[in-house]
Amino acid sequence: MAKKLDVKTRSINCFAHFDPDILSSYNNNDNNSLRPNKFENHFFTTAGDISTKEIMFSVLIKGCSQCTLDEIITVIQGYTPPFIPYLIGKINNDDIKFYVKDIVISTNLQQLSRRVKNPKTKTNLLIITSKTVCSWNKLSFDSKKVIELACRNRLSDDKKTLDLSNFGSDSCFKDKYTTISLERPEIMIVIIDFAYEFCPEVTNLSLKGTELRNLNLVASLAYAIPLVKVLDLSCNKINQYSELAKIRIWKLEKLFLTNDDVLNTFINSSEYVRIIQGYFPYLTSLDNMYLSFSENNLSYKYENNIPVQPGYIPSSKIQTLLEIFIMQYFDLFDGPDGMKSRKLLEKFYDENSIFSINCDVINDGNYDKITESKKKLSEPEYKIYRSISHNILHQDKWYKNREHKYAKNSLEVLTMLCRLPLTQHNRDIFLVDVFYATSEFVGFTIQGLLNDGEACFVYPKPKNNLKYFTRSFFCLLKNETEVSIISDILNIYPISQEHISKYQEYFMKLKKQQTFTEMSTAVNDLLTSMTNTSTSSVNILSP
Repeated sequence: MAKKLDVKTRSINCFAHFDPDILSSYNNNDNNSLRPNKFENHFFTTAGDISTKEIMFSVLIKGCSQCTLDEIITVIQGYTPPFIPYLIGKINNDDIKFYVKDIVISTNLQQLSRRVKNPKTKTNLLIITSKTVCSWNKLSFDSKKVIELACRNRLSDDKKTLDLSNFGSDSCFKDKYTTISLERPEIMIVIIDFAYEFCPEVTNLSLKGTELRNLNLVASLAYAIPLVKVLDLSCNKINQYSELAKIRIWKLEKLFLTNDDVLNTFINSSEYVRIIQGYFPYLTSLDNMYLSFSENNLSYKYENNIPVQPGYIPSSKIQTLLEIFIMQYFDLFDGPDGMKSRKLLEKFYDENSIFSINCDVINDGNYDKITESKKKLSEPEYKIYRSISHNILHQDKWYKNREHKYAKNSLEVLTMLCRLPLTQHNRDIFLVDVFYATSEFVGFTIQGLLNDGEACFVYPKPKNNLKYFTRSFFCLLKNETEVSIISDILNIYPISQEHISKYQEYFMKLKKQQTFTEMSTAVNDLLTSMTNTSTSSVNILSP
């Protein structure tokens, strides 16, 4: 088989017939090239970068919505050897990106792609790994040894305390470097590796005066020394308290933020304590200020003083109208045959009515309860609610299929209602509040507890299946006994046994208050009638 010739060789053979001396010119050009071609220039540039920059393995995890960084890493580390995620953080669409050094870890992570599920949404995680040239430079072997020596000198004998305060001014760096900053990734990675290898049981950590502007690199340190209880971040340049969310993996008991720029964002000390306590619920000391139990739970400090009042209903006619509507509506909506009987609700809805549902947690400031409620949302019984949830606080999750998240006419409303699980509302503890009332329209909200699923129609009923709901109706008044629903918005919230007890307690307070109000009104009416019919009685009562 003849050898294939390239373009240059064919042109040499072609022009050699006209001028034999042209062969020597081609040879001279090959041997004495004045400048490399474009490809060679690019190659030299790339080679130069590789020789000075750090090479690591980039890991991108997609499908991490509703989960924190720690939750995703914890799930993954259940299938791999322990590793440190460097420069971990969230990017667009709640994806997580970090770096690893070991090719074995990188390979293991790649093999886990689509085999590990998101603990909240139960969807498969897509893991993409690639060998990457990092943006920071390599450190020489001698430089790493000097940094490790400085860390070793600042480690206590029992290896429980690591003092990195004013790290750049350490005497070890006077003759070696002009500037050492923990903001530089190459410096911080050496410190992380040292802590992971020599002192993983550190409980006291000081980063005072290290000029930190964010906690991106400190977040990786949290995986190297996860047992830290005391942290000093004072005298730094952190200006946003949201940075603390990156180190929430630490169950801190003492925290120091003195002279940080973040203090300028708070109006008063109570707000400062409340927000910081939201990130670290086990905190007992903040800037040498002792936090008592009541201060740790400011959201519940004055709970007993919260005024409890019954819902507002402007007139007895509207009250009678709503009582008839609620009885007729929920007779058809509830029950073991709800899938069939809900089709009869068409008479209650206007032709152009709309319906939407929202399923989320009650954000009452109690971090532990919020976390518990979020775990419940990942259970199968909430799947149908979450799939059609129209939560405006998370529009990024449904804006591409907005039309599937709410119903726009009576037929679509009935279709969506029939998709919901069978329910049994506890009508004895309904609270009704009218927020709008005219001669043509009425708007009101119903709140209470419901039990859903086929299990709620068997005996004994499951006690842990109760949910809190609010339902807002805006209706057109047809006559004194009929309404036509224009808008119907349903909110479903997972609750604990503590929430159920509090709701029942509030309801009993309302019932007592309403009974007292009705008795007072009756007495006043009686006294008024007695005054109008007889003047002698007034004389008798008056001395």
